[in-house]
Amino acid sequence: MERIKNAVKEYLKQHAISDDAKILCALSGGADSVALFLALVSLREEGKYTLTACHVHHGLRENAEGDAIFVQELCARYGVPCEIVHVDVKKRVAETGMSVEEAARELRYHAFAETMDASTYVALAHHANDQAETMLLNMSRGTGIKGAAGMPDRREYFIRPLLKVTKKTICDALRGAGQSWREDESNEDVRYARNRIRKEVLPALEKVNGAAVSHLLSLSEELTETEEYLQEETDRIYAACMQGQILRTEFLKKYPKLFWKRVCRKALCESAGKSKDLGREHIVAIMGLMELQVGKELSLPYGVTVKRVYEGLSFEKDVKEEKKPSYCLPLKEGVNIFPGGKCLLRRIEDFSWENRESILGKTSISQCQYFDGDIVSGSLVLRQMQEGDKIEIAKEKHQSLAQLFINEKVSSNRRGSLPLLCTGGLVLWAVGVRRSVTGYLSEKTKTVLEIQFLE
Repeated sequence: MERIKNAVKEYLKQHAISDDAKILCALSGGADSVALFLALVSLREEGKYTLTACHVHHGLRENAEGDAIFVQELCARYGVPCEIVHVDVKKRVAETGMSVEEAARELRYHAFAETMDASTYVALAHHANDQAETMLLNMSRGTGIKGAAGMPDRREYFIRPLLKVTKKTICDALRGAGQSWREDESNEDVRYARNRIRKEVLPALEKVNGAAVSHLLSLSEELTETEEYLQEETDRIYAACMQGQILRTEFLKKYPKLFWKRVCRKALCESAGKSKDLGREHIVAIMGLMELQVGKELSLPYGVTVKRVYEGLSFEKDVKEEKKPSYCLPLKEGVNIFPGGKCLLRRIEDFSWENRESILGKTSISQCQYFDGDIVSGSLVLRQMQEGDKIEIAKEKHQSLAQLFINEKVSSNRRGSLPLLCTGGLVLWAVGVRRSVTGYLSEKTKTVLEIQFLE
């Protein structure tokens, strides 16, 4: 197990996850999650990390109860608190029309988010073969660079420490340690697309080249780096070309054609307020509209209408189409769910200014902000805009949110639903737009509040 432990240890170091972090291990009982669990137990015994576990009981297989008992006994042996969460996959399938795989995944991730409480990270046991399968599956179904790259090794508070470790390495390590694991018989059913790739496609590729999985991992890393660069450029071009609700196409066409679709997609997602079910066909239709005469328009999902206007393309949303409920949510440590998504509140004690880069990480400032916990000491709430709201944009200089949104070209259909982080009536952060100068970190900071908005 030493090789697995070292891989996990190196991953946590590379991602600047501090030794006192709280980690929730997603423990199915399969070989992958058992290996990850044992590696984390070993690191805990070195005085690192606070470890808990969560097992999701899907109720789909005859052996599911045996899996739950196995996990409970394993956790009890090592003194790790474990929670068994029962979910109703069949009911979710009936409600949504999702496939069994999709519904199980959605419920599983929701269970992790609910169970983690104040835990900082959820450790998932996806390995190198899983990554290769995901890449092949996405490419066969049709995808772009982001999908072809497969799973990110870290997404918000979800971490994947075994993503560079092969399935064979994991199983060999467990056998060497005399550790058993549970087998999911449904993994043998090739009626499921992922299983077919695992049982038939990937072995065929490995016959062509025995290092196929390794080569796919290398490609994933290159595609991830490429996507990160392209997204940064897309954001920059979008900011230069978008004026209010209008995409100035004469400006957009000055940039490489590679970015035209990406900017159109971002404009559509921003207007819709979500990206789910917005596909390539919608972006192609918008691109076609760019070449038509003024007055032509498209009706797209979520009540979005794109119109050809003199200045370019106007993205408008019928606010009656989907009105989100009002809310005022007191934030607790851990994951908080609100009508617009999820928000993670994390408290970092004994903060050191000298080590700030390794402690705070490199999360996008549009979705994550840090506040001095001694300055921002009151209760935090998440709510929508109210009449008279102001934000401190410089020391003792306040600006109304209404004026801020005009200056920052925030479309009118976004203003009412934009989440605001507040304390005691003060707006600390208009998420994705601007934060207050209140609570900036300094050499005197001892406690940090991290606020991160999750997909």
